Amino acid sequence: MSPALVSFLLVFLTTPPPPTQTPSGHATVEVRTDVGWVGPDQAFNLIVLLTPEEGWHVYWKDSGASGTPTEIEINAPEGFKVGKPIFPRPKLFKGKEGTTYGYDKQCAIFVPVVSPKTIQTDEVAFEVNTYWLACKKICIIGEQNQVVRVKTNKTIQGPPHRDMRVKRWKNLLPKKLSELSKATQLISNNKIVITGTTSETTISFIGVEQRGVRFLGTNQLRIKIDQFTLTIPIELDYAAANADSITIEGLLLLGGNESDPSYVVQVVVKSDTTKN
Repeated sequence: MSPALVSFLLVFLTTPPPPTQTPSGHATVEVRTDVGWVGPDQAFNLIVLLTPEEGWHVYWKDSGASGTPTEIEINAPEGFKVGKPIFPRPKLFKGKEGTTYGYDKQCAIFVPVVSPKTIQTDEVAFEVNTYWLACKKICIIGEQNQVVRVKTNKTIQGPPHRDMRVKRWKNLLPKKLSELSKATQLISNNKIVITGTTSETTISFIGVEQRGVRFLGTNQLRIKIDQFTLTIPIELDYAAANADSITIEGLLLLGGNESDPSYVVQVVVKSDTTKN
């Protein structure tokens, strides 16, 4: 056997196969990680790449006026802790029913995971179930179930993946509001008030609907030089939420493009604080 052929076979046999992509519901799903392998007590991400077909769109974690939110369920190995999926900033679609939120191009949804302090095996498997609604002139439900196998090391934590796309995908995720210059958030008289400093003049907010919270849609924006104040009226129903406190969540959007910055707004409200 020639040296060239031996070299080719070594490369072929040691190169892992590409992630499986299965078309279903006018979108494909690919699942991967952002690390080379997983070691003990390591924080990493499962990345769910959801790609709608040309001309179709899928939805954010809150679909807006119509549609159905995209959902991800993870069945993890024993000892692995899985967090809530982190969605990139969505695109706003204007329609007869109102505004909906979603993606008409590939979106990378990050699911944070922390491994146990002790790794027992050389490989672990995650079952990833993705559910979405794809719409064009009609809407089709999509579902995909995948088993993702991840290499592990019992003593050494894995390095970040070298794929430059991972960095680009991470840059599209919402940031903490504290990362925005002079940002504040508070709630008063059934209104969320957000302030900050930015050169952007297109500033908006999208809220995550949940039981006991209704966003009234009459937001008020004031800009003075580079400082802004955004007021978001809300209606709270603690009886409907069946709780004495409600966590209100949404995204502050700067600029009009999906690649522009967004920031997570999260306020915990108790039943006796909205009157202040």
